[in-house]
Amino acid sequence: MRNYIYLLNFVLVGGLLLTLGCATKFPTHPTLNLVDENEYYKAVKTFSDRKQIYDGFYNTLDLSMTFLNTPVSRMQLDENARIYQWSEDIYNNEKSKNEDRLAKQTDFFLSLYTPESKNNDLNKTKTLWKVFLDAGGKRYEAKVIKIKTLPTETLALYPNYNRFSTPYKVTFPVPISLVENQESKVTITGPVGSAQLVFKNADSLSNTK
Repeated sequence: MRNYIYLLNFVLVGGLLLTLGCATKFPTHPTLNLVDENEYYKAVKTFSDRKQIYDGFYNTLDLSMTFLNTPVSRMQLDENARIYQWSEDIYNNEKSKNEDRLAKQTDFFLSLYTPESKNNDLNKTKTLWKVFLDAGGKRYEAKVIKIKTLPTETLALYPNYNRFSTPYKVTFPVPISLVENQESKVTITGPVGSAQLVFKNADSLSNTK
């Protein structure tokens, strides 16, 4: 019954977010020339993947992941500037920090649901979960941090997130430039189940309509 209620609510929330994702939610910035909000949501959709694992009719694992590659992270910067009405100085400072981060690491946003909350512990030191990135013939292991912002803040940036899931930031110790120009795969495996998510190269955004 609990699983059924989750699925019903997920459909309702997902439908609402789909509607919201097609409309502008935040006002334009008075001074900064920012990327259109709908372009940001388009980029999130293009570089996201989702997997659902079932044991019969029982949903044992539901996860959605977004690749925070260069186009997504830059557009997300603009979205934050729009939401919080950053000044030009704050925007430029955040832009510089973002570029430094991209030069050192590769990040993903993960929304994960498991029926038993005790199994949803990717950020803990003794977790049994493993998260790997396969790109360029190499495998990298992730560092996972639980995102502690309010659900409304997370929803504003990630329409694929839902309140029944746990949000995580997944980081791999490899510069984004070595990953984003090719197809990459992230594997999440643990006691509940295993799933592999596939992400297009960064040039795919220019080829979508």
